[in-house]
Formats: sequence, C-alpha cells, structure tokens
Amino acid sequence: MHRPTVGSGTETQFTRLARAAIEKQFPPARTPGAEWHAAPGHIWVSWTRGDGSIQAVGARRHLDWITGEAALMRASRDPDALPAWTGDDVPPGAGQGYRIRLGDLLGDGDRWWPAGAGTGELAAQLEWIMIQMMVKLEAHFARHPLPA
Repeated sequence: MHRPTVGSGTETQFTRLARAAIEKQFPPARTPGAEWHAAPGHIWVSWTRGDGSIQAVGARRHLDWITGEAALMRASRDPDALPAWTGDDVPPGAGQGYRIRLGDLLGDGDRWWPAGAGTGELAAQLEWIMIQMMVKLEAHFARHPLPA
C-alpha cells in the first residue's frame, strides 16, 4: 500500500529510498497512523508511542552526505524546531521534545556518511543508517525520556 508523502509534492530518488529504508526498519512507519513529511533532501515520519509521546525518524541529505535523525516529543510538530541533543544531558528547552542525529547516538558527534556513487550505494547506506537508528533509539529514549 502506498501512502502519499506530505511536503513539496515531488518525490525524489533520495526520499523514495529513505522512505523504503525507514519502513523496513521501523514497523510503526507502515501503519495508517504514521505521518510522513518530505522536503528536498529531507524526510520524516512520526507516530504515537504507547506512552502517548510522539516519535519521529528521518533522514537528511546535504550534497553527497547523509545522516539519520530522530525526535521524541510530547505533541506532533516539526522535529527541526526541537532542540538538538549533542551531549549526555537532555538539551535545555527540551520540555516539549528533542531531536538527535545518528552521529550523537553512536558517540561520533555531528558525523555524516557518504551517500555513495549510485542508487545501489545510496540505498545500502540509508538501510545501514536506519538499522543503526533502530538499534540505538529505544535504549536512548528509555535512558533519556522527556523531562517532566
């Protein structure tokens, strides 16, 4: 079943491949309640978790570099508007939520990965990124829930 992506109205090779990688690793992204948002070089999907909070997962591309991102928030909003996690503590102003990049989840800071030379390499890199996100996110969100 194909659900439309809300955004610019144009689906790019990057957003198509990123969506496939996200849907493969995150089953909630395949549910009817998942909300997709895309823009050139960026795609997010969000869904409601069992505790009522909202989780979002996405991918971002800049030139020939890509990274994965995630957010945990109290209400549905643009994850880009949330403060970024860059260390060991919940960032200031994170009462409504925060976002984190894969590099920070892996302890590599603001690291990005090469997009590859073609479609196959891009798809493989996006899948690797989403596998890493899937493995690291639940533990991170459990250790660092939203502040009261």
